Amino acid sequence: MRGTGIYSDFDQETAWIRREIIRDIESLPSSLRSRAKSYTIGRRRILEQGGVHAGPDGSLGTPVIYAAFWFSDALGLKNGRLRQLAGYSLVCTWVAATLRDDHMDSGPAKDTWKAKLAKFWFERYHESLRELFPTEQGFQHVVSSAEAEWRKYRKWQSNPTGSENPHPFSEDFLKESSRYYVACSLPPLVGIAHAAGRNRDAPRIERFLRMFSMGLRIVDDLMDWEEDLTAFQMNRSSVLIYVKNKMQPTGALDRIDVLSCLQSDELLNDAYGAMIGYFRKAWRTAEAFGSPYLVSFMQDVMESQSKERESLLTHATLALSGLGQGLTKILD
Repeated sequence: MRGTGIYSDFDQETAWIRREIIRDIESLPSSLRSRAKSYTIGRRRILEQGGVHAGPDGSLGTPVIYAAFWFSDALGLKNGRLRQLAGYSLVCTWVAATLRDDHMDSGPAKDTWKAKLAKFWFERYHESLRELFPTEQGFQHVVSSAEAEWRKYRKWQSNPTGSENPHPFSEDFLKESSRYYVACSLPPLVGIAHAAGRNRDAPRIERFLRMFSMGLRIVDDLMDWEEDLTAFQMNRSSVLIYVKNKMQPTGALDRIDVLSCLQSDELLNDAYGAMIGYFRKAWRTAEAFGSPYLVSFMQDVMESQSKERESLLTHATLALSGLGQGLTKILD
């Protein structure tokens, strides 16, 4: 099951989601359709040819739409419509959250079309999510909990760090910085547990998602550090805070500071060591579900990130070796 099988086994479900998203876009006013497509193709890559996009390397994606199908399989949810709705609701919440985040960043008075589209996708999200819950009480509880997670994340992100010196790869720090992922992804996964009559598994699903999200946040921070460098409070990037703690610059952190630190074994070992550690905890939680899909996915994730670490460490060693040889020639 390693590799493409964990995705291709659900081609029928992803094709259905793609058709639903296309219908949703076509129902919008003509002035919003192209913009809606830009978010489902350009930002979230949902309408790419071949179905829902899982990730650039076939193992990581934000969101991991297939988690809905893997958890449905693990929890014994046989109802095909509810399985599809769980995946569809994951798509809708991530598109809506991205639009809401972008609108808040640009300012309430600007880009009002983003607010309109966010409202549209949140309505679709709530409609599909509600069907997963046998009771309205269960639905409202999960939705309100997700909103509380979102508010905590926005408050934490906007608060100045002041003189604190956080440990950016620690569980305490990453739990805060990854709340965004949990707020978006947890309700549909918990909804699957409710639909399958497995409410007791909701805490275990949450533990899996939190551990996975903390590892994923480090992945994102490694990928986005240049963009985060110019953002407010450096977007509370774990990687940039780590570099700042190490470099202790007198002014603002600059690109050269980060690049020099990225060439060090210490940063690569600390960042990837923490990341893989969180993924390993998620993997152990996934094993308890007895799902070959979840286990295979987590094995692929850990393997791909381990290879990436080794590649970067080799590159850093070669770069430093080349620099040393160059300095020797100059001094000679």
